[in-house]
Amino acid sequence: MVVIFLPANPDTGIISGASVFAGLNGTLVSSLNGGQGLELGTIKIRDRAGTERDINLTGAVTVTDILDRINTSGVNVVAEVKPGANGISLTDQTGSAGTMQ
Repeated sequence: MVVIFLPANPDTGIISGASVFAGLNGTLVSSLNGGQGLELGTIKIRDRAGTERDINLTGAVTVTDILDRINTSGVNVVAEVKPGANGISLTDQTGSAGTMQ
């Protein structure tokens, strides 16, 4: 067993800190890139039918947060972790022959 003592704020008595574990279904964004994390901002995705959205990833804490933002953006794509768990794949769901970007 490991015991970690965290100092409380002397004025409030509150102990605060950052997440160190994302849960069973998530990977912390801060643990990616060799532990350096990722600089998140707004990305643009366009499906093959031409639907395009700017998706703000700022503040995403886990990879699941990123996937959820993409998958609920209104672009007809499915974002998921690649089989080797080394990236995110986007799969167009429109059936159109256009270019996905």
